Amino acid sequence: MLVRRAARRLALGLVLIGEISASAQTLEPEGYRLDDYRAPTPETVPGGIVIDTEAAYKLWQAGGAIWVDVLPAPRRPENLPPQALWMPVPRRNIPGSLWLPDVGRGALSPELETFFHTHLEDAAGIHAALLVS
Repeated sequence: MLVRRAARRLALGLVLIGEISASAQTLEPEGYRLDDYRAPTPETVPGGIVIDTEAAYKLWQAGGAIWVDVLPAPRRPENLPPQALWMPVPRRNIPGSLWLPDVGRGALSPELETFFHTHLEDAAGIHAALLVS
């Protein structure tokens, strides 16, 4: 009897957890996401298509997209003495991706925004067949 009651409680708990996680969908950000970068990907985005990791990998394998790496350029630590040797950690990226350092910071300076748009337009011109309208 005690085992049966525990099993019922466990089953009820699992059902409740499933309902909570199913109703806890990730909301679309209002505009460009400026924080919480590692948050789950929303199921939809305005004006775009959301793909999962498997679909992204297939696109990459087929050469069917321009992959843009927006991570910042490594900076020499400010507190490091000038005579100290410093070598940045090797960057890991998607092979064949276009590195546009620092443009993933969100709010960009006018100069960085121009840099970003110029290089995106160049990449889009080279890969015009990949553009989605």
